[in-house]
Amino acid sequence: MSYQIRPFNRSDYEGLFKLLSHPSSYQYQSWKITTFEEAEKFLDTMDQMREGLKYLVLEINNEIIGACLLQLNLKHHEGEIGYIVSHEHCGKGLATYMANYLLDLGFNTYQLNRIFASTDVENIASYKVMEKIGMTREGLLRQNKRINDSYRDSYIYSILRSEYQNG
Repeated sequence: MSYQIRPFNRSDYEGLFKLLSHPSSYQYQSWKITTFEEAEKFLDTMDQMREGLKYLVLEINNEIIGACLLQLNLKHHEGEIGYIVSHEHCGKGLATYMANYLLDLGFNTYQLNRIFASTDVENIASYKVMEKIGMTREGLLRQNKRINDSYRDSYIYSILRSEYQNG
């Protein structure tokens, strides 16, 4: 199978709504999308941030099965990555594929020095991806998110350019 990662555009909104509105997509997130209007507002915001935020889709056979982002802080040569895979395609290495793509984009295209990511402490699959791509767990962010009226902890991971080049 051939996967394609590309910038999202307005014609992707329906496919992204299907992806983002599934409960497995937002169970560890501080956001929850349940209507097309909410998805449209969320994606419009992403589109307006296009200069400092690279929001991409993963597709196969013209079907969106994942999304990922690289948020840039060029002043500090730093970026934050995130990724999401549709529940039908979990466990196939696609999050790792997108995360590696984002590392390459950040270090080789934008010349970043540090890339980081965070995840809910219960999102084992996500932090396993971070470890698989060579990120180091820096620490625990205590009660840094509110999800379903509960404060949640997150792990923060990072990788430096020197670690990426030598890995």
